[in-house]
Amino acid sequence: KKLDKSRTYIQSAHSYPKNIEVKHVLTYEAEEPPERDQAGTISMLMNQSMILLPEDKMQPRLADHRVGWFTTRKYDYNSQALKADDYEIINRWRLVPKDIEAYKRGELVEPVKPIVWYLDPATPEKWRPYFRQGIEDWNVAFEAAGFKNAVIAKDPPTKEEDPEFSPEDVRYSVVRYVASTTRNAMGPSVTDPRTGEIIESDIIWYHNHLRSYRNRFMIEAGA
Repeated sequence: KKLDKSRTYIQSAHSYPKNIEVKHVLTYEAEEPPERDQAGTISMLMNQSMILLPEDKMQPRLADHRVGWFTTRKYDYNSQALKADDYEIINRWRLVPKDIEAYKRGELVEPVKPIVWYLDPATPEKWRPYFRQGIEDWNVAFEAAGFKNAVIAKDPPTKEEDPEFSPEDVRYSVVRYVASTTRNAMGPSVTDPRTGEIIESDIIWYHNHLRSYRNRFMIEAGA
């Protein structure tokens, strides 16, 4: 439907070293809005991100659907079949061994740049130790790939330590807490569309999802 320009505006704009975040309210005419249908309009808060991609592109890797990966769809316009062939590359973190020779010998090696997760400043204090442990427990999986200390969990810096810290800053991956009765969680990420490199990610968990975690543990532990 038609955009109502008189009720459409930019709400905020923030600039960071590697990204710009703009929030704006869009109001459209609507014959059947989901609620308050007498208004005949619907308003949405939208966010647009403009992100600086790495100059040093990572080597992409083709997806194999026998293995469960999130992927990025690509198109080959240079196909010999005289059509645009589509294919997929996997989304993955760039982990480079500090000691490549030790890595080749099968030794566990720390990455040059580990995957660092910050807890959302809004995360309740009493839950933080458990979330940090849950994050760093993923190191077991990365050890199978030859890396140690690949995943690090940190509390958010205080205002005194870093007054500019923001979960919207693409330099930081953040586990974000939402005070909501929704029993769900999700894990969107920012990925380089050229290579599939995960630049950063924001895991979002809703408060009442704690009940789902508890129930699943009780079912599995009691099975």
